[in-house]
Amino acid sequence: MLNVIKLILRKKQHASVFFDNKEIKFIVSDGREFTISWLELIRVSIQTTDEGPARPDAFWLLETKKHTLRIPHGTQGDKELLHQLQKLPGFDNQTFISSMASVNNNLFVCWEKK
Repeated sequence: MLNVIKLILRKKQHASVFFDNKEIKFIVSDGREFTISWLELIRVSIQTTDEGPARPDAFWLLETKKHTLRIPHGTQGDKELLHQLQKLPGFDNQTFISSMASVNNNLFVCWEKK
């Protein structure tokens, strides 16, 4: 079973996502950092909830065999992350677009490692 790192952000909290050619790093307002390697990435999904707009309702799920990094949509740096993820071979942009229209609890798999 995967160890899911869940961080629900309140509106006053700030978080950032950064990446380079080796890893993706998610930093929350209290300074905690969560990192996964691009080489270990096996799946990219969007999880949507019915909790918006008062709370975050769309999340990136970046999965490895051991962990899932859950990053709220709208986090500083997530637009740049999207552009990088779209470079993954076989990334499904139509699925991503569909996920952004969802207002229900759902999971949209945009990419899986082959």
